[in-house]
Amino acid sequence: MKKMCTRGRRAHAWNRHALVLALLSLAAGARAEPATQLAAETPSRAVTLGELLVYAERQGPGARLARARKSYGQARVSAASTPFKENPKLSFGLGPRFEDGERTGVDLEGSLEQPLEIAGQQALRGKVARRAQALGAAEVASSALELRRAIVFAYSDAALARAQLELSGEALELTRVTFEATRRRFSAGEVGIVDVRLAEAEFALAREDQLLSARELSDTRWQLCELSGWPADRPPMPLWTVPDARTLPAFESLARRMQASHPELAARRAAIAEASARRELAVREGWPSPALGVSVTREGSRDGENVIVLGTLELPLPLWQRNEEQRAQAEHDRSRAEIERGGSLRGLDLRLRRAYAAAESARQRVELYRGSVLPSVGDSLGLLGRAFAAGEISLSMLTTARERLLDSRQRALRAGSDYYRALAELEALSGMPLLTATSGTEKRP
Repeated sequence: MKKMCTRGRRAHAWNRHALVLALLSLAAGARAEPATQLAAETPSRAVTLGELLVYAERQGPGARLARARKSYGQARVSAASTPFKENPKLSFGLGPRFEDGERTGVDLEGSLEQPLEIAGQQALRGKVARRAQALGAAEVASSALELRRAIVFAYSDAALARAQLELSGEALELTRVTFEATRRRFSAGEVGIVDVRLAEAEFALAREDQLLSARELSDTRWQLCELSGWPADRPPMPLWTVPDARTLPAFESLARRMQASHPELAARRAAIAEASARRELAVREGWPSPALGVSVTREGSRDGENVIVLGTLELPLPLWQRNEEQRAQAEHDRSRAEIERGGSLRGLDLRLRRAYAAAESARQRVELYRGSVLPSVGDSLGLLGRAFAAGEISLSMLTTARERLLDSRQRALRAGSDYYRALAELEALSGMPLLTATSGTEKRP
């Protein structure tokens, strides 16, 4: 079975080469340009993940929304601190007085009335406002965490794209050297024209891979601009950073930290507390709120003026409306928040388990490639090139061996990227710092 798979891969590679060879034949013998003419876009300096995250917190698309949400919460707390919910009411009355059909004077009446809350509604409104402010802060923190997670993932993709671009440059240089050696051997009569065309096709494929890698790097850098708010005219260039493949913390400790500090769970708890406070306030607001006032009346008559001063008390009777709708809405919101908290806890636990398994798998892959395979790749490629130039191996053997070695490099890069993303997911879920290679020093697998 292993031999059949190997023959299948070789057949697939030969078909790819044949297709490119046919396309090159239509180009009337055009030759490839030197690899030095294919320059990739480079910035003035590389940007670390920490710098990018700090910039996003200050200038990113979510920073302004977070500040607006904070200002709104403070305004609600300030508004709830006023001692009276309703303003006082001032009324006047003015009109003539008639006695026996004759006008005898002018009556003047004025009253001032202030509704009062006697069931502690004002204190409860402050409690609701503070819990709503805490809910807003928790929701902003949850959104900020998701944005941070997206930036870390995009940074990992951009770093991988940069590493792949550099790898494609190495592959292009190898195929260029092979192409020139093949032409020299063809001139010496050691190989046929088919080998020359095949080497030329390999060189063209390597140039295409480098173009595609450069485009992928540009796309991921612009995605970083979109997420972080970084200026698009100078998109950030990431560092290729792979954290040390050390033993992961125990799953139980990560789970405990997640349950205690994850912003999504904190937001659910804040939503339950806010809805409970609103329900308590709705019950209290169903109580009658009396209104105290004073009334002054001036009566004009033939016998002189009379001034009447009265104290007033107005007491609503809660016979038909007792705030049932607001109470039901608050109770519904509290029940829904409790259900959502349970769903969030289960979902986060599953995400943590998957991320933990992915991190452990990627850690083992990083350790495997770093410890055994990669140190010999560069030397092996050099040996293969010299062996082909000396006529010790055929071009097909060189091509197959080079593809396998470059594929091992590609797999190592992917393992490092997967490990980085898995650690970022674990850090986002648990709050435990796990990404230690973000200080600006590049590490390569």
